[in-house]
Amino acid sequence: MFSKNVKKFILHGFIAMVGIGILKPIIPILLRNQGVSAFLIGLTTSLYMIARAISSSYNGILWDKKVNFSKIISYCFLIIAFITFIYFPFHTIIAFFILRPIQGIMAGILWPIIQIETMVQAKEKSNKAISMYFVGGNLGGIVGIFLSALLIFLFKMFLGDNEMSFFPYFFLITGFVFLYLFFFSKTLIYSNDIKEQNKNEDNSAIDPITNNKSIYIAVLISVFINGLVLSVMNAIIIIYIKEIYGFTTFLTTVTYGILVLTSLFFMYFVNSNVSVKNWRIKTLSTYSLLTIVLLLFYFPVNKFIIFFLLILLFILTKINSPLSRNLLKLLCNKKFGKKIGLLNTLQNLGVFFGGMISGFIYDKASNKLLSFPIFGILMFFALLIFITAIFRRHTLK
Repeated sequence: MFSKNVKKFILHGFIAMVGIGILKPIIPILLRNQGVSAFLIGLTTSLYMIARAISSSYNGILWDKKVNFSKIISYCFLIIAFITFIYFPFHTIIAFFILRPIQGIMAGILWPIIQIETMVQAKEKSNKAISMYFVGGNLGGIVGIFLSALLIFLFKMFLGDNEMSFFPYFFLITGFVFLYLFFFSKTLIYSNDIKEQNKNEDNSAIDPITNNKSIYIAVLISVFINGLVLSVMNAIIIIYIKEIYGFTTFLTTVTYGILVLTSLFFMYFVNSNVSVKNWRIKTLSTYSLLTIVLLLFYFPVNKFIIFFLLILLFILTKINSPLSRNLLKLLCNKKFGKKIGLLNTLQNLGVFFGGMISGFIYDKASNKLLSFPIFGILMFFALLIFITAIFRRHTLK
């Protein structure tokens, strides 16, 4: 289906997310066990993401200018691996405040470029390629999460119930995952040649910056809100599941993995065939459902309904990430790298603000997930802008 090199880019996303998935449930629980507040835990994510936002904002522009990223990408993986090893002896909140922003800068360089290369090198199959990239990444995250659960089970079996005694070893394991990616990334080939791709672009595509700014603005707002929601899903939800449902660390990790797993089919199904004919209905459906689900978290309901809403929220948020990239690829034929960079920057900024907002609300409010309906109000404005835009005369036909 894809060239060997495109498959390698997708595989990089999968392997990296295995490592990230191993640590995703561990970090918030480890910090919580040290008595760290939800606000400060959210702040560690925010610091990571603001650094990532800053670096990703420049990468798309550099890609448009044909900068060679081959060595840069490899050394980013090496630096991430080195920092992850440092967490083994130093895993206090202070260490996270110092080191997470450095990892964020490296991630901000890596992922926009890998996304751009995946789509550009896949050419007319770009929508399927970016869908597989996100599905592969989430699948890797699931593998990592369940691997984390297995390791927790084994460590407790042999080392006892003191989680703080074996949690540091998870950083060693993840460090070796990124060290492998340092060597593997040396086999990647970077095209940085969008001219040939542009010859094959659908002439009916428009550049929303010049022809329909409203659609472009709606996509950017939705990506920012996606980041807000992701900030809750990446840390606060793990604490919520453990503390509100009263689950063990093992069961919390498994439950979180199940939530991510439910989104894979829908993510690929919706995004694998985005086209000129169906982009409006797919985007409108996603934005509408995401708005409704977020707003429903305002109402006090039982834990089972909350869990069902969390499943829907995971599905819709995971759909929206590749959908936004597909829309840009479909609608934009100029400065594609710059726009992908901006997209990643806004999503990372969303995670930055969302981490602090959701952590503060979790600590202070009786409704621990009140941040969701607040984000839903913002999503409603993005929906209104999009609805207005698609009924204008100069929208895509």
